[in-house]
Amino acid sequence: MKKLLNLLLLAVCPFAVNAQETVSTEAYDFESWTQDWRDPLTEAFIIADACKLRSQPSSGSEMVAKLLIGDRVKVLAVSGTDTTINGIQSRWIHVEAGKKKGYVWGGLLTNQVLKVSDTTSAIWGITRIVREGDTLVDYYASVRIFSHRQIIKQTEFKVSHADQPGYGELVLIRNPLLEGVKHVFVYNTLAEACGVSWSEHYLLETEEKISYLESGSGVSEAGAFHSSAVLIFPTLEKEEDYTIPYTRKPEKDQILRVTSLDEYDENCVWQEHTSIESFEWKEGRMNPFCRD
Repeated sequence: MKKLLNLLLLAVCPFAVNAQETVSTEAYDFESWTQDWRDPLTEAFIIADACKLRSQPSSGSEMVAKLLIGDRVKVLAVSGTDTTINGIQSRWIHVEAGKKKGYVWGGLLTNQVLKVSDTTSAIWGITRIVREGDTLVDYYASVRIFSHRQIIKQTEFKVSHADQPGYGELVLIRNPLLEGVKHVFVYNTLAEACGVSWSEHYLLETEEKISYLESGSGVSEAGAFHSSAVLIFPTLEKEEDYTIPYTRKPEKDQILRVTSLDEYDENCVWQEHTSIESFEWKEGRMNPFCRD
């Protein structure tokens, strides 16, 4: 985790001033989505079950084509026209879909489709922003699993309180050794600032649905301190392939919550403090666990 945060600091901080010139702190902005923290997207994907490719950057303009969830579009340009829907303020994006060109509202686009199996994929997107006047209060994201351009499972969850939507990425943990769980999805966010703050949101897929479990969080500032709280899940990975930077590996039907605080003390000595809580996964719940 420390190596990852160091890389993020190197990647984000040099461009923080430039990012603040183009990224609104009060609105979800298509231009803030980046593949490698710097470059704007050249392609995007439809998050809605279906939407219209329009001839002009307006919801009242003519439909050029119908696009479905997971459809890939090539990004040509970002218009100067904003539209707000469900609290999400986003620009219209000029795109190319197959042989047709037109405009899609940015709130219907996302930067990632994640392959789950040979027939299913997962996609995420910000679906709601709650405001009080001009102040952002909460925002919500959705994870949807689809097959053959049809949604088969989905869930919406609150991402943040009183914070702007930042960079997002969906990660898949395969083969979790948890009873009744097919996959674990982790939705990661990262705020665009030198004082890096991030969150991890854990979602479990069963045969019937996707369930939100809980969130982890962390903050780090230029090597001065680092704190985090994350969940570690048991998987079928071999011991030598298990990459978590901790001494304990969770067993079957066990989840670990790892909390760490690393900082310089008053003598300028780097201190590392880590605690690990153990939970038993039983009947679809995390229960505190103590070995007899």
